[in-house]
Parts: sequence; structure tokens; C-alpha cells
Amino acid sequence: MKNLINYSSINTEPQKELDDLVYLASQIFNTPISLISILEKDRQVFKSRIGLELDQSLKEDSFCHHTLHHPDQPLIVTDALSDNRFIKSRLVTGYPNIRFYAGIPLKNSKNEIFGTFCIIDKKPRVISESEIKCLEILSRKAMFHLNSREIISNQKKVLKETSKKIINLERIETSLNKLNTISNYENALFELGFKQNSNGFFLRFLSEGIKKLYPDLNTSLEEITAVYILRNLNPKQRFKIIRRFLTSLNSEKEVKFEYLKNLNGNKVWYRVIFSSEKKEADSWLVHGIVKNITYEKEYQSALKKILFDISHIIRKPITTIIGLSDLLSNNTNLKLDEKLEIVNLISMASKELEKYTVGLNSDYQDKMDNLIDY
Repeated sequence: MKNLINYSSINTEPQKELDDLVYLASQIFNTPISLISILEKDRQVFKSRIGLELDQSLKEDSFCHHTLHHPDQPLIVTDALSDNRFIKSRLVTGYPNIRFYAGIPLKNSKNEIFGTFCIIDKKPRVISESEIKCLEILSRKAMFHLNSREIISNQKKVLKETSKKIINLERIETSLNKLNTISNYENALFELGFKQNSNGFFLRFLSEGIKKLYPDLNTSLEEITAVYILRNLNPKQRFKIIRRFLTSLNSEKEVKFEYLKNLNGNKVWYRVIFSSEKKEADSWLVHGIVKNITYEKEYQSALKKILFDISHIIRKPITTIIGLSDLLSNNTNLKLDEKLEIVNLISMASKELEKYTVGLNSDYQDKMDNLIDY
């Protein structure tokens, strides 16, 4: 029963897409009642309905549960008062006085029945093979929608869990920074001396983090060249940083820049923050910090992707489904073949939405795994 309950609990409020399909079935077959029923342990819940005041009934009174024994066959009852299976049902002897019933089983991916898409009349009648075919088409559209809602529901859970893990990673980063732990999040500190006519910088203090970033640095040297420090940057970046550095010597303002480095085959982002303090007429003290911001870059990338997917990818099929549903609801002069064509388009949009959400789920999971690695 777990699968049945999952479908029953997807957005328990009314769903316009399902209501449109139920309304369409009632118009096509000219029946006073049409509904989608979902089986639970002891009852059936009417997920969407038209012409019926009840929102649920006991399972023992339902027609729906009789489909469990024949998952690949529609359940057709031409006159319930002449059928021993239903003659004592409260839905037959009392409201809504069911006489005719035609239901198509709704099945999950494991071929398990969890409900039916059905039409109901208060008088006996028969149904043709072509009409059964139309009812099967409508039931498939309802099934596509229910599956899409299930996928979206699962996607929301994945995003929620991803968000929690990202928050936890942020807390870890903050704690590590406070403890000044030597790790990927370590603040690598430096203090350098600089003279206006010199070719480089004089080493005054380098933390262990700096030594890890520049493992080939000979710390016994008294002076290192600017070219060595900026060797990870392209010419355009070097020019920009040198210009900002020279400006900072006069203003003593804080300077920030970021660069990408290939470390053991992995791309790692760093942010450098430094400021200059004038000491003598032609000399300065430069002190600053180098921080690994790969996690931050990945975090920003994940947020940008989520925003893009929501605004550009997921909204497209949703907008299509809403537009087609409105067309069905607002245009009462459509012919049967026109209605079926619109329903088919809704189905295609639902499949597209399902494909996108499955793909996004995989992408977000990969992104989450990458974040955890950092």
C-alpha cells in the first residue's frame, strides 16, 4: 500500500489538470459523474471529481478495488443492480445510486493498481469499444500528470536535502576558519616588504598555508620577484593586478582578486586580499591573506543553475500545460477530436516535464556530491 498512499498524498488540494480531464470525460461521454479514485488501506479517495459530493468512501463499497484482480482490463458494469458484486454496495443502494460504471485501472511503474479513472451514470447503459479507447487515453493523461507530480515532489525533497547539506558545509567552513585549521579552507597569511626601486618583494612572514600553495618556493630567499607571485595569472590579469597594487600603495586601500589554479589535476579557485602600509619614503609593508574559495564558486554555480532551471527549463512545459488546460476549460465548442488533440499535447508536455525533472535530479545530485568533496 505504500505506493498507493504516495500517489494519494501528492498535493491533496484540488489539481486543475486532473479536474480538466475529469470534466472532459464527463462531456465526452455525457455522464453526470466522472472521477479519479485512489485506493488506500480501508477507503478510496476521490482525487478529482465532478457531479459527486462525496470526497471518499469505504473500500468495501467501491467499484475501484475490483480492478485489483484484473490490472490490464477495464471494469465495465452496465447495470449494478444486476451484478452480484455491487448489488449491496452503499454506493448503489444509496447516494449516488450508481447503475453504470466504466473504469480504467491506474497503474504505477511496477504494474500495481492504485486507483481508476472512471465515468458513472445513474441509469443503465452500454459503452462501445471506441468509447473505451477514448477513456483509456484520458486515463493515460491522468497517469502522466500523477507521475509528473510525484517526480516534482521527489525533486523538491532532493533540493531540500541538498540545501541542508550546503548549510552544514557553510557551518563547517566557519568553524574551520575560526580554528585556523590547516585544510582546504585555511586562511594562508603573508607579509611582504616592498621598495619602490626593487625588482620584487622581501619575505617577512609566510604561514604554512602559503608554503602549501607555493611548494616550490625557496623560503630561504630574502626576495622574490613579482613574476613568480603572479605566474598563475594570464597577462591581462597580471596587468590589472599590478595596476591595482600600485594604486593601493598610494591609497592604502584593500585590494581583492581571484584566480584559478590547476592543483593535482583539479581546478581550484583562490581569492587574494591584501593592503599596503607605507613605512618610509619609498618603502611599504604589504600584508594579506589567500583563501581557497572553490567551495564558494561551486555553491554560486549550483544556485545559478537552480535559478536558470526553474526560470527557463521547468517553466516551459508547465506554461504549456496550463495554457492547454485553460483552453479546454474556457472553450466549450471544441469537437471531440480537437479535445483529444489538446489532451495529447498536454501528455507530451507532461512527458517533457518528467524528462527535465529526472535530468535535474541527476544534475543536482552530482553538484551536491562535488560540493561535499570540498
